[in-house]
Amino acid sequence: MDSIVFSNISIKSKLLVGLIVIWAISASILLLLNFPVLYNYAIECFNLPEKSGISRHIMSDNFNNLVLYLQSPFVRHFNNLIAIDDYGRKHFSDVKNLMIFNNLLCTVTSLLLCKVCIYLNKKRLYWIMYTDIKYAYYLITAIFVFCVIDFNDFFIFFHNVMFRNKDWIFDVKTNPIIKVFPSEYFIFCGAFIYAMISIAMMVMYILSKRNLNKK
Repeated sequence: MDSIVFSNISIKSKLLVGLIVIWAISASILLLLNFPVLYNYAIECFNLPEKSGISRHIMSDNFNNLVLYLQSPFVRHFNNLIAIDDYGRKHFSDVKNLMIFNNLLCTVTSLLLCKVCIYLNKKRLYWIMYTDIKYAYYLITAIFVFCVIDFNDFFIFFHNVMFRNKDWIFDVKTNPIIKVFPSEYFIFCGAFIYAMISIAMMVMYILSKRNLNKK
């Protein structure tokens, strides 16, 4: 009987940690898109105007237009200020579908996580994820380190998984827009997402540890 109870707790803990990770990823992507100050920081940090030959103003406005296009189901045309060809436009259309799905996922997981946290707080059950939250964080950290060390292979693998075509392979001659989204920027985005996941998991770890000590 005890083993069955323990098994149920273990399963619930893993599901809860999984929910936290999914929410943190989707929320950080949403946050990344809707705070242009982060992209503006990347423009200055990576000296993109000098490297790309495109002005900071055009890059910033182009990013704002891209964000509007990616997130709104009612905006069907990307008002790009930097040239892209038909393949590039098709790729951004594919990205748009993913971003809309991500926004829906973030909304659903936010509501679900709030409900779960209220229940855990009421029943003082945060302690059930104490062990799993640690191991999940170690795993995510290991994956992040691997991605940074071998970013090119990860980038290719990620796009092959997420997209069914090769439209994401941009030729800088026909898609100069790629110059304002260099690999350094995507590493920066990955670091931001990892930081947001770390914060979320650290908060949950602290709550679970305090709850465990009072158990």
